[in-house]
Amino acid sequence: MIDASKYQNIHFWGLHGFTGHKEDFTLLREQACISSMHSHWHLGILPGHDEDGSGDCSIEGHKDWLKKSLNQKPIEAESKTILIAYSMGARLALLYATQHSNSLNGLILISANPGIEDREEKRLRAIEDASLSETIKTIGIKKFIEFWNKQPLIQTQKSAPHDFYQSMQIRKCHLNPIGLSESLRGFGQGVFPSLWDSLDKIDIPTLLITGQKDEKYTLLNKRMKAENNNFKHAIITDAGHAPHIESASFTALEIKKFIENNF
Repeated sequence: MIDASKYQNIHFWGLHGFTGHKEDFTLLREQACISSMHSHWHLGILPGHDEDGSGDCSIEGHKDWLKKSLNQKPIEAESKTILIAYSMGARLALLYATQHSNSLNGLILISANPGIEDREEKRLRAIEDASLSETIKTIGIKKFIEFWNKQPLIQTQKSAPHDFYQSMQIRKCHLNPIGLSESLRGFGQGVFPSLWDSLDKIDIPTLLITGQKDEKYTLLNKRMKAENNNFKHAIITDAGHAPHIESASFTALEIKKFIENNF
């Protein structure tokens, strides 16, 4: 049985992924082992992802947005600030933590990628991202989401509860094509700096979560754990790239264990 009073000073800050929304964390928040903690949740929408596509989508713009978000709400001195971030949001959380870990108390990174190391691979990815960015504006948001949902990395999300999955698709179709295009161009993996050499700067409790079916990111996160002994890595059975959506109950149990062991 959880002593809820012990965790009421914990503040989770959720950072969603590309094409995502703050409501993508709903399934996770509603799991009994998480909701019973009575912790505080702060959920924002990344630059370029609201309906009007507003925000500075550059790397500096994302960092400034997160810094301002964390400073917006007054939090008691004894409170614990934990970023819980997925995919694109996890990249932002990683970047922020390598530079400002003293302002954070913990990280929960779902399907994180510290960036592309190889220069040629990165150059090609930048070209690919720029092309896809233009495609979003050319074909429109609904056709792009249809295309995006067919990507192997994304297809496993169909295993989420049916009503929740349908709600996600409705939200995605309300994204602004210009904003989403700029998000990819300004913060895609083709322009994102490699953080592999900076992982050892993160000296706060960190939980890495990946889905067993997502072999690429599971291997990446195993390597991340090897780079920093402070990192813990949980692999969620029968989940792909979005375990907090595809297997919320088991993901929540890993988060509960992490919180109990560290805070």
